[in-house]
Amino acid sequence: MRKLIFRFLLFTLFFQNINLIAQTDISGYFNNETSYQIVSCTLEGGVSSTCYEIKFASNPVDNGPYCPVDTNSIGGVGVYDGATNPGFQVMKKSLFQSMELDGYDIIRNNGTIRSKDLYGGGGGGSPSYAYCLENTADDALELTFLIPTTPFNPPNVNQMASVELVAISVDGVPMNSDPPSVVSNSGNIPAIDPCGGHMDPAGYYHWHFAPESINNVFSRYGISDVSCTKITQNVSALTGFAKDGYPIYASRDMDGSLATDLDECYGHTANTKEFGIAYHYHVSDILAPSMPPCIKGVSAESSFSVGALILPIDLISFEINNIENEKILLQWSTASELNNDFFTIERSEDGKVWEEILIINGAGDSHRKIDYLEYDNSPLEGTYYYRLKQTDFDDGFTYSDLRSVRVEKKITPILIYPQPATQDLFITNSNIQSITLIDYRGEIVFSQNLEKLDSDTTRVDVSHFGSGIYYLRIFDGDRYQTEKVIISNL
Repeated sequence: MRKLIFRFLLFTLFFQNINLIAQTDISGYFNNETSYQIVSCTLEGGVSSTCYEIKFASNPVDNGPYCPVDTNSIGGVGVYDGATNPGFQVMKKSLFQSMELDGYDIIRNNGTIRSKDLYGGGGGGSPSYAYCLENTADDALELTFLIPTTPFNPPNVNQMASVELVAISVDGVPMNSDPPSVVSNSGNIPAIDPCGGHMDPAGYYHWHFAPESINNVFSRYGISDVSCTKITQNVSALTGFAKDGYPIYASRDMDGSLATDLDECYGHTANTKEFGIAYHYHVSDILAPSMPPCIKGVSAESSFSVGALILPIDLISFEINNIENEKILLQWSTASELNNDFFTIERSEDGKVWEEILIINGAGDSHRKIDYLEYDNSPLEGTYYYRLKQTDFDDGFTYSDLRSVRVEKKITPILIYPQPATQDLFITNSNIQSITLIDYRGEIVFSQNLEKLDSDTTRVDVSHFGSGIYYLRIFDGDRYQTEKVIISNL
């Protein structure tokens, strides 16, 4: 009893002496969140604090496949804990045959695999059979996460239970601990896609692996039938933030090496690209599932919640068009608007780093169709991405899908005179690097009398060419342009 009282006092004193001023803005590390703000919150244990409240629309990443159709097909992966051939393996014939040997009737007589959808509490099925579980996605959900702005470490670590939320990924996907046991679930096996996630029965996608390094896990287990191709592999990537506020990385340190000093929660203090020397977690690339088995800090009460997604605007369309490489036409339409303060047009060269180029007032509340039209009058050369950001009066925001456009190098107008030319032909353009003259038969006529008269004008002596129609091919360093010229030497 004395030890318990001492631990409680130590825990209480620890929280009373924490300085809550030191906060790091982590908003820049997330992709496409719908809302981000700092709010008052209560941590587990009843301590008042501040948290990042971050909201995402459900299912922001491509996912699947899951259950195979039959024993001749390959689906995703699964973790089997039965007696015959247990472990992490591909959803294919050998796995289902092992389940059959353990008494789980999952293969029909025609070789197809029994599957079940638990979305919305459904699924049906018979208790006499086992099923591959593949749930329906519900894209109309809003996921809300609370993450302490300053991590607090109690005396004891927090062990993760099965399917418990461990972290939030930078894409807004929940990252959970081990999937449900097959044996404890009457032989029903949750199908996991090749990037390490699947749909919850509530309809939202979540991960049991860090997708950025799951291909390393496949290699460790000798799995070659599937691989993660929908998420870029980067074994040193910042993959998300644990629910206690500490960053969580893929399996390697920033130099690509495996850490040798990880604690029981797969964490250590080391150099990171994003935060310098800081405590952070890693996922495993030798264990499946790969999430940390515990966290060092305390999470917020109700750290994760799921609700209906209420869209501030009903966006009908968002389109962009290149107008003769001079400007970009941006058009969008809304069917309705709710609490809509303003729109922001953002532009990016790589789809990751964005700049604001236009801000346009919204309609507030509207129940009629509204068409918007704006221009980017200073487009940049090359391929660029645009997106539409909508911001509420309460600072919540949503993003449209990306649109891309290519802008070619602006061609300086070329002036060719006189027409017809008798002695000299003058070409005015500051970018000319080479000129080729081609006659009506398609033969190239080379002139050795090229002379720059000033920075913009080139002179070609045409006095020794026969009269007729010629074609002048001009190269400005990036592209060729052909113009018709007439020479008259009668």
